[in-house]
Amino acid sequence: MDDVIAYDEYEKDFQSVVLPEYKWMAEQFLLEAIEDCEPEERLEVHMPDEYSRDKSGYTFWFDTQTGGSGANGGVLLMYTGFY
Repeated sequence: MDDVIAYDEYEKDFQSVVLPEYKWMAEQFLLEAIEDCEPEERLEVHMPDEYSRDKSGYTFWFDTQTGGSGANGGVLLMYTGFY
């Protein structure tokens, strides 16, 4: 996840709300969201409520910008938070 600024913060936030058996899925959720994202569009990673500790769904936000490389398909991502 070289083209994700603050990926560690995203992973930490994800793991703070997800059930322990799904902690490894942060990258998978992000990669699935990237597939549907258009450049220069805000990326939203949705975690369904069945994966969370408190049975609430969460959305993790990333700002996007063209110019990245690799798995992100030329899009640079910056993690901005979740709710």
